Amino acid sequence: MSVNWMRYCELLLEDASKASIILGDLKVDFKIVTHVQSKGSTAEIKIYNLSAETRNAIVSGKYKKLRLIAGYTGVLPDKNEEEPVIPDYMVGKAIENPPVKSGGPNYGEIFSGEIRYAFIDKIGSKESTQASPESVLKIQAIDGHQAAMEATVNTTVAAGYDASAIHRLTLRSFNPYGVTAGATGTMPPTRFPRGRVLYQTASQVMDNVAAQCRATWQFVDGKLQMVPEESYLERIVVLNSQTGMIGAPELTTEGVNIKCLIDPTLRLHGLVHINQAALNSMRNAMESVNRAAAEEREAAAKGNKAQPQAAPQGEQKNAQPPADIAADGVYIVKGITYEGDTRDENWYMTLTCIVRDKQTALKAPAAPH
Repeated sequence: MSVNWMRYCELLLEDASKASIILGDLKVDFKIVTHVQSKGSTAEIKIYNLSAETRNAIVSGKYKKLRLIAGYTGVLPDKNEEEPVIPDYMVGKAIENPPVKSGGPNYGEIFSGEIRYAFIDKIGSKESTQASPESVLKIQAIDGHQAAMEATVNTTVAAGYDASAIHRLTLRSFNPYGVTAGATGTMPPTRFPRGRVLYQTASQVMDNVAAQCRATWQFVDGKLQMVPEESYLERIVVLNSQTGMIGAPELTTEGVNIKCLIDPTLRLHGLVHINQAALNSMRNAMESVNRAAAEEREAAAKGNKAQPQAAPQGEQKNAQPPADIAADGVYIVKGITYEGDTRDENWYMTLTCIVRDKQTALKAPAAPH
């Protein structure tokens, strides 16, 4: 496992000519939300006390794209140093697919998208701080936003086409916006006997293709990803108190919520393995509440005055069947929320997961460009 030591953060802003600036030494506060039911990740970012020149350049729209790299360098303090020492080869570099090995770095890209808007806010006042107010630049960025809003498919396909042909056409429409092929499931073999005219947004066409494949699709770090409901991405991450899990997993009516330190190897449709002990006890407690509520309702319906001891009123009202628990402790990640602050305690991610049941690993190659 990597060492969760020494946070790493880089914020890269890129202009139309691909020239970029790197921010990260300042106070940066971010929240990134992604889910299999959304078309792409959404990032809300705050940058504190930028220079006026840089602030104005960002607000004026000079920079079009944003990338956020976060995690841990995995570098322990040198015995003769008060602070951890980062090797020169690691400074200013991001590991797109970070290795998971003892003492190794574990940081990588957790967001890539287009800047939707940016504006300047201010905190404090000269009277209260005896100095200039603290400036805050607020940015919203969305992965694949321009492609989702502007890409269209305007063509005719001949008789005998299948879903994979439509998928290739749609990807070709996304390509001018920097979108490339990502993980893609197997397409159904059905061929249609009549030709078809396509005059829709590319997003609408992808909705149709995904429905035929019983899949969800989204933009993930600039790639078009479509994973069937019965599939998952093969990489698995073991989570426990030593590898970054915080507290105990939370069992919900739909699955499991897990809070952990930021780990870029955890991705949508990926696997996570956790200890089942806490979930078993939580499920037993939820089932006890449900049984008590059911017994009370049954007794009330029969007019029985000798009702059994019931759960508290609030618990009766909200009692719902708990989700199934994975026998092997393996779950599929269906949603991720990142929350981080380079000058504060927040450096967490919350995973929304479901049980891995009869799903199989996605082995199909990525769709061609």
